[in-house]
Amino acid sequence: MTLADQIAQAADEMAAGAAGTDPRQMTALVEALATANQIAAFGCGREGLMMRALAKRLYHLGLDVDMVGDMSCPPLAQGDLLLVLVLSRIRAAPSARLGHLAFEGQGAFSSQC
Repeated sequence: MTLADQIAQAADEMAAGAAGTDPRQMTALVEALATANQIAAFGCGREGLMMRALAKRLYHLGLDVDMVGDMSCPPLAQGDLLLVLVLSRIRAAPSARLGHLAFEGQGAFSSQC
């Protein structure tokens, strides 16, 4: 497979992924990111690397974002957003909106993979 073929295949795969994305869910996620007091991102393995890349880009956009497990990550409170990437899907608690995790009290989040 040539480099041009690989680039074309990657472009096709990205187009297929974008076509399968519900615009309402994407809008809800963008709004949650934009309105969060602070954002904590978490993922294991390759997903963790992608979440770290996303966190860096959100930071460059001026958002207050940290990676769960880093020493600089403060505790989350009401109005904060926890993004978790697991098995190539962004998930939240069953009773929460996409990408939004309601957090109350002094609970802890396990960062062990």
